[in-house]
Amino acid sequence: MKYPQIIITLAAAMITQHASAQFSSIYAFATTDEGSLNQYTSLTTGSLIASNLVTNTNQFRVNHLATDAARTRVIYGVENIATGALTDVRAAYIAGPAAGQNSSILNGNDISFIGNSNGGGSFFNGAYYLYDDIGPNQGIVRMTFGTGAFAGISSISMPWGINTAGGDLGDIAIDGAGQMFLFNEARDLYSFDLNNSSPSQQLSFIGNYSASVGGTGTRQMFIDDLGRIMINAADTGDWRSLDPLNPGSSTLIPGIDITVGTNTFSDLSSGGRPVGVVIPEPSTALLGGLGLLALFRRKRVA
Repeated sequence: MKYPQIIITLAAAMITQHASAQFSSIYAFATTDEGSLNQYTSLTTGSLIASNLVTNTNQFRVNHLATDAARTRVIYGVENIATGALTDVRAAYIAGPAAGQNSSILNGNDISFIGNSNGGGSFFNGAYYLYDDIGPNQGIVRMTFGTGAFAGISSISMPWGINTAGGDLGDIAIDGAGQMFLFNEARDLYSFDLNNSSPSQQLSFIGNYSASVGGTGTRQMFIDDLGRIMINAADTGDWRSLDPLNPGSSTLIPGIDITVGTNTFSDLSSGGRPVGVVIPEPSTALLGGLGLLALFRRKRVA
């Protein structure tokens, strides 16, 4: 993501809370250029929940926003603006006994190999994923965690090796079935199956959405509870849903700009609701079809 991200203090900090809500009712999270965290209960209803996250906008920014719903927290990486290097991974707790706390969860793990990354972040099945889109080690990075509500990172790896096909991001988002979607600055949409452990797996190109998405700014993305691939334009504020079954097609959806003061949003992630599935698994659809066929045959025999 090329737009400035939240600047996080490198010392343990408390987030100034401005509003509270049940975590499970949150539709999406968004960060802003001026260093605030917002919650949205719908595309038309949002509120500021945390501010005063910025410490030094000339030195650090935050990228790779993701939601760890099981621990009611959001996770992000802290980057050095001058070099683009990832310097820390932190968590901000939204609900529960640690609500308002912000702390490092890096646990001493080495992240120097990730390098300069503008790629997005997302969370699936207990692991935090980001896409490194710049430098010699481009590809999907996976971070796993220990147990407990405040678990830190236990391992960092690149299970699928180097992959440069994704281009400059953009953002990534993962649906409830483990399908990762990647949307880059060229408006290309890719998918990747996180359930496939084969190290030779490559990004699968879905299509280019330039004609329907338009604009020149970066698009941030998340999967909502209905299974829609939602993007928001930093330059126009438009909300659109990308249709992977009709490559190149998107639908304009009414919603509010993610804005605080005069600054626009810088990142998006899913909220506390269960994340939907974008494309039904073929096996599910096949079983449904066979069931209908069997029912039809039984009725005819009767």
